[in-house]
Amino acid sequence: MTQQFTKYISRLPIALVIGVTLWLASMVMSIMLGVLQEIFGTSSTSGNVMTIVLPAMCVGLYLGQKTGVLISRKTRWQAIFYWTVFNLVAFALTLLTIESDLLIDLRQLGLFNLIFIIAMTVYLVLAYYCFKWGEKLGVNQHKKQASQ
Repeated sequence: MTQQFTKYISRLPIALVIGVTLWLASMVMSIMLGVLQEIFGTSSTSGNVMTIVLPAMCVGLYLGQKTGVLISRKTRWQAIFYWTVFNLVAFALTLLTIESDLLIDLRQLGLFNLIFIIAMTVYLVLAYYCFKWGEKLGVNQHKKQASQ
């Protein structure tokens, strides 16, 4: 069973696999933050940023340590793009299931759409550089372990 799964994963594009991994890591981080906020009764305004930065750094660190080399810029951007698409699909599915009037409200806020596009651009750039930074840390760690 494990060999079949490994064969299947190896046939997928690496950017897609990384994008799914980033998405899963960010979902786990979001759930953990939500649980911690419920337990301690506080809300963090920087929670959304942490669900971008920490998963990107952790997955980049893992990949850098595992492979010992940086992935290409194109593959990194594709993985971030897949991650963003998965997040937007999850958000859209959530909106469809909770019967919210949020979509109607968003249509009425014309300028909000521009702000949303700017925020998504900042999100993409932040995720890219955090992922790259984590990768570099992992590669350096891999080199240190290889030299010992």
